[in-house]
Amino acid sequence: RHKSVQGRLSLRPFRSGELSRGFRLNTFYNLGWYAAGRPRRLGIVMGSYEHSRLVATAQWLAATEQPVAGVAETDRRGYSTFLEIRQGLTGWAGLVRVENLDPDTSRRDDDHRRVIAGGAYWWRPSNTTVGLVLTVEDVRYGAAAGAADETRLLAQTHIEF
Repeated sequence: RHKSVQGRLSLRPFRSGELSRGFRLNTFYNLGWYAAGRPRRLGIVMGSYEHSRLVATAQWLAATEQPVAGVAETDRRGYSTFLEIRQGLTGWAGLVRVENLDPDTSRRDDDHRRVIAGGAYWWRPSNTTVGLVLTVEDVRYGAAAGAADETRLLAQTHIEF
């Protein structure tokens, strides 16, 4: 019954130049409702750069939601950044990701901060790409978030075919 209208825009501002053509700008917006008078709005803006030796992204998020009737609207804000420096499409790579999310801007000290750091090794046997990735993830919650801080070690194998 209650619909959403979504829009996306992706731009590649520089089409020439070996280094500059890796830049991308992307936006997404959702204007919708859970029910009459209960908004569901979400906006994301992302800038990225991709090169055979470097990948970098930065994203910003803003949302206003009221999924439950009788409860006040909730405003959410956050950002995420990612950086990968690598030898090339194969070989060693180092990566780091930093995120911060405030799930309710009307509450003090309920944010979530996550840092992921690690390394990877990529190779291409035949027409397949294989990656071994080892990362450490550290999640810190604000005092009002009601959750214990977390640290985890993650080992992954990626196979692309």
